[in-house]
Amino acid sequence: MTFWTKARSTPCIAGVAFLSVLDPVGASAQHSDSAAASVGTADTIVYLPSEFARFAPRTALDIVDKIPDFSLSETRDDRGLGEASQNVLINGQRVAGKSNDARTTLGQIAADAVERIEVTDGARLGIPGLSGRVANVIVRNQQISVQFRWELQNRRNIPDQWTSASMSASGRLGTTDFTLSLSNNDASRRGGQGPELVLDGNGQLLLSRWQRDVFFIDSPRLAGTIHRESAAGSVFNASLSAERYDFRVAFDGIATPLPPEPLVEETFRQTDNSWNVEAGADYEFPVGPGRLKLIGLQRYAHGPLMATSRARQSLLGAVATGTLYERTARDGESVLRAEFVWGEDEEKWQAAFEGAYNFLEVSSAVGTLRPDGSYSRTILRGGNIFVDEWRSNISLTRGWRLNEHVSLQTLIGAEFSEIRQTGAGGLSRQFWRPKGSATLSWTMSPRLTFNASLERQVGQLDFLDFSAAVDLINGVTNAGNTALVPEQSWRFEGQLVRSFGSAGSVTLGGYGEAISDIVDRIPVNATEESIGNLPTARRWGMIARGTLLLDTIGWRGGRINASSEFRDSRVRDPITGTFRRISQDLVRRWSVDIRHDIPGTDIAWGGSLSEELKARTFRLDQLFETYLDQPIATVFVEHKNVAGFTVRLGLRNVLNGEDYIRRDFYVDRRDGPIDFSEIQTRRIHLIGVLTISGTF
Repeated sequence: MTFWTKARSTPCIAGVAFLSVLDPVGASAQHSDSAAASVGTADTIVYLPSEFARFAPRTALDIVDKIPDFSLSETRDDRGLGEASQNVLINGQRVAGKSNDARTTLGQIAADAVERIEVTDGARLGIPGLSGRVANVIVRNQQISVQFRWELQNRRNIPDQWTSASMSASGRLGTTDFTLSLSNNDASRRGGQGPELVLDGNGQLLLSRWQRDVFFIDSPRLAGTIHRESAAGSVFNASLSAERYDFRVAFDGIATPLPPEPLVEETFRQTDNSWNVEAGADYEFPVGPGRLKLIGLQRYAHGPLMATSRARQSLLGAVATGTLYERTARDGESVLRAEFVWGEDEEKWQAAFEGAYNFLEVSSAVGTLRPDGSYSRTILRGGNIFVDEWRSNISLTRGWRLNEHVSLQTLIGAEFSEIRQTGAGGLSRQFWRPKGSATLSWTMSPRLTFNASLERQVGQLDFLDFSAAVDLINGVTNAGNTALVPEQSWRFEGQLVRSFGSAGSVTLGGYGEAISDIVDRIPVNATEESIGNLPTARRWGMIARGTLLLDTIGWRGGRINASSEFRDSRVRDPITGTFRRISQDLVRRWSVDIRHDIPGTDIAWGGSLSEELKARTFRLDQLFETYLDQPIATVFVEHKNVAGFTVRLGLRNVLNGEDYIRRDFYVDRRDGPIDFSEIQTRRIHLIGVLTISGTF
C-alpha cells in the first residue's frame, strides 16, 4: 500500500445524509430542557441564552459554539481592513481591530451578558463582505465579571503543557463597556518520535535514523477594548494589544549508516522570539441622511529567527559540522478607512475608502560551524531587502430587497497599489485591479434558505516571499523574487440551508474558483527555486455540515455535529508540464462530534472523530507529503459545577494515530530520476487533557 493511499476515507457522508432526511418534528417542537426555544422569522432565527443553559456556558463563545449548524469563519490575514470577513457581529458591529478577532472577543464576554443571538443571512444586513449565515450577538453588560480558563496537557516523551490559560474581565463602567484580558491560548507542546528510513533510487536501504521532535509554543497576549454609545447616536470603539510569540523547535536523532560507517549524532534547533503591538479605533456618528464611520489602525512587529543544524560522527575525536540560518524581520502597518452608510434596512448604500501603508525590512545571514563551536556569518544573497506598499481601495455597496423573500447585495470597487523594493534586483511597480461581488439570499420556505455569492477577489502578497530564505530542516533554499504579482480570482459559492426546527439543521453547498497568477513555487534557474506566479489554476469543492439535537427522538440531552469539505484543484506543473493539485491545498477534512448532557445532573460526556488531509508539496527537486494514518479520536467527561467551576477530563488520539512523512529527492529536478527517499513515522501517543473554566 502506498503512502498516499493509506489515508482513511471519511464516514461523515452517511451522518450528513442521515441529517438531511430526518425531520421528526414540526416547527413548534421545543427542547426538553430549555426555558425558551428559538424564535424569529423565515429570515432570522433568534436564540435565547436559556436554550444553552444545559451546557453551562461561561462565555459568549461557549454559546456561539453551540448554535446548531454554525461555525465561526477564519480571519483573513490580509493587509488593511477591507470588507467584513468574519461571520459574527457584536451588537450589529464588526469586531474592532485585526488581531482582536471574533473568537477572541467572544471569549472575553461573560455568558450572562448575552441577551440574545440573531442568526440571519449576511446579504440581508447591508454589511459588505458578509454572506451565508451570520450571528449577531446582542450584549447588555450589567456588571463586571471575570472569565477564567486553564488547560493542562500530558503526553509521553513530550514536556507537559502548563501555560495554556486565559483570564479576562468584562463589564460596564458608567456608560462604557470594556474588556481586559491576559491570555496564552495558543500555547502548546507538540512533537513525536520514531524511525526514519533513507532509501536510494532503487529502494535499497542507505541508512536509518531514530529521531525525536519537540515543538514549544507560547504566545502571551495582553489586550483591552472599550465601547461607548452616546445619547446623540455616536458609537466609539478602541482596542489595544501587545503579544509575544515564542517558538522553539528541537530535533534530536541518531543516524545509522551501513557498516562500516559510524553512527552520526544529529541535532536541529530553531527559535523565533517575536513581538507585535496593535492599536485601533473607530468612531461612528450621524451625518446628514446617513452615518459616517472613521477607522484607524496602527501595527508594528519585530521578529528575530535563528536555526542551526549539526552533525557529528560517534568516532572519538570526530569534528562536528553544522550550518546556520539567521533572519531578523520588522514590519508595520498603518490604515485609515472611512465608511458612509445611508438608506433603509436591506436597501442600504455604503461608500467606503481605505488607504494603507505597509513595510517589511529583512536582513538574513548564513554560516558554518567553526571548530570552537561558534558560527561564521555571511550575508545571504537576496536576503537583505526593504519592501513597502502604498495601497488605496474604494468601493460602493448597495442592498436590494427584490421581493419579500429575496435579497441581493452588490459591491463594485477597485484597488490601486504601488509596491517598492530595495535590495538586489529592486524595483517599483504599480497595480490597478477591479473588485466586486454579488451576494443573493433567497428564503424559499420557512424551513429552506438558499444563498449564493460571486466575487472578484484580489490577493495580497507576502512580503517575505520577496526575500531569499533557507529551510535547514528540509534542505531547501528559496531565491528571492522581485517579479511577484498579486493573484486574482473569480469565486462562486452556493449553499442550501435546511432547518428541522428544534431537531437541528443541515447545510449543503459547493464552490469554485478560477485563479490567475496563482502564487506557488517556480524554478528560477537550473538549481534554484522561489515563490512565484503560475498563469492559471482552478479549485472547486463541496461542503456539508449539520446539527442533530436528539431530544426529539428520545435521547434527552444528546447532540451530534457533523461537517465535511472535499476539494480538488488543477494547475500545470512548471517542472513536468502536467496537471496536478495546487501545492499543499486541502484535499478533505471532516469531523463528527457527539455530546450528551445527562438530564438532571451536572455531568456531560462525549467525543469526536476528525481528519484533515492536504495535497503534496511540490518543489524544484523534492516531493513531500505528510498525513496521519488514523483519524483523530477524542473522548471526554465533564462536570459543570465543581466548586462553581467546569472541569473537563479528556483523551486525544485514542486510536493511537501516527504521523507519516515522505520526501522524494530527485537527482537534479523533479522531472528526472529519484536520488533518494526519506520515509518517517512519528508516534504521537495518547494525550491527556484537563481543562478548568469558570466565571467570577
